[in-house]
Amino acid sequence: KPVVATRIGGFDEVVDDGSNGLLVPTEDPEALATALQQCLQDNALYSRLSQGALQTAQRDSWVNVAATTEARYRMVLGLPETTDNTATGTESP
Repeated sequence: KPVVATRIGGFDEVVDDGSNGLLVPTEDPEALATALQQCLQDNALYSRLSQGALQTAQRDSWVNVAATTEARYRMVLGLPETTDNTATGTESP
């Protein structure tokens, strides 16, 4: 499902306005209502934003976040890359 959010607290780092959701100015209830109406009334917009939201959710899944974090720690610590993906519990061939 697409997201309609205000431009505060990191939402604008995850929500790409017009791609996976809509961002509105803070403290602007009219803009929020308008964005919600757009999502509910424009099927093409809703579908496009939903697809973008799904892609974002898959990209930013906890499994991917954990794997990326582990890889960065290994790089900073000078450790070799691992073929064991402990975040997913699988091993690379």
